[in-house]
Amino acid sequence: LMDLLRIPLIVSFSGSSEDEFLRILEGLEVQDGIAGYEVNVSCPNVAREGIAFGADPDVVFSLASRLSAITQRELIFKLSPNVTNIACIAQAAESGGASSLSLINTLYGSGYPVRFAATAASGSNQSPWPSATRLPRW
Repeated sequence: LMDLLRIPLIVSFSGSSEDEFLRILEGLEVQDGIAGYEVNVSCPNVAREGIAFGADPDVVFSLASRLSAITQRELIFKLSPNVTNIACIAQAAESGGASSLSLINTLYGSGYPVRFAATAASGSNQSPWPSATRLPRW
């Protein structure tokens, strides 16, 4: 694959525990041609009752510290928007050694009926929900 590409290869991965993240990165580090990693911290942390890794700044800092200690490649932390303070999580990733951030993973509850999206984009005042807040006109 690398013989065919002229652009950097970023490998995205996630794990169910800090140790699993570490094992995955150790396995990838011996491979040639990888420019960096996107570490998805939106996945559930099995060791912490299923709470997403990216919801706890202490966990994000610990994970970033452990991973950055074993790689010199780009280390991108993919954050979840489903937190109360994403800036705090971003600072924890940076302080731990992440070299960049990827924003954002899946937004929960962001689905809009197609009809609503179309009417919102056109500036129409019609909505499938009687009391829906209108999206700004683009």
